[in-house]
Amino acid sequence: MARSSKLTDAAYGDILGRIEAGEYSVGLRLPSEQDLCRKLDVSRTVVRNAISRLRDEGIVETIRGSGAFVLERPRAGPATATVSEASMPGIQVESMADVLECQQMRMLIEGEMAMLAAERWTPADMQRLEAALTQMAREDENALGTVDEDLAFHEAIVAASHNRVGIALYATMIPGIRIGMTMQRGLYKLLPKSRGPNGLKEHRALLDLIRERKAADLRDAIHNHISYFHSDLRHQYGQP
Repeated sequence: MARSSKLTDAAYGDILGRIEAGEYSVGLRLPSEQDLCRKLDVSRTVVRNAISRLRDEGIVETIRGSGAFVLERPRAGPATATVSEASMPGIQVESMADVLECQQMRMLIEGEMAMLAAERWTPADMQRLEAALTQMAREDENALGTVDEDLAFHEAIVAASHNRVGIALYATMIPGIRIGMTMQRGLYKLLPKSRGPNGLKEHRALLDLIRERKAADLRDAIHNHISYFHSDLRHQYGQP
């Protein structure tokens, strides 16, 4: 038992070190259990125990039938909770199908909620949206901030709809949306440069449409923004 525990500790430390060094990139899948067993020269049980520990610490997420994916760790500092404050049971993300379904429903729900936001936003909502966008760009004008910062911007759009039922429904999808966003960012590293994200350009365009109260244009822009990598996510990790 003591030897097994030491082997698990060593395997955990090795995998964590590779993640922190960038060898196993955020958003991408870890090597298979078999490959890790071979690389670390340990049994599958040891590898599973190490991955379980990484999952419990929020460093990876295991998706049934697809493997373990590296998550982005939240930065220290106050949370910018908006939609996620709604009290409604969240959807359990257990398979890649769950992630893809959250992405599909996000395209539908967030687009319609954005239309309401364009029609109903208040000065306080606009202040929150602008602050979220500023937070995303605080270190790199061409980047998208962290996953949680990106998500906070989209949550602020939904919150500006002032539709409590829609806000609560969106909140149930947050776990799947967060994982989907993380996986998409991992795909950025694999796709040709021409297919990469446009940094903050699209987010600024969304904010401009909200500010100008162009509801229909905003709905279409949100749908296109979310669906851009949906097919890549589905083909890479889901069913063809």
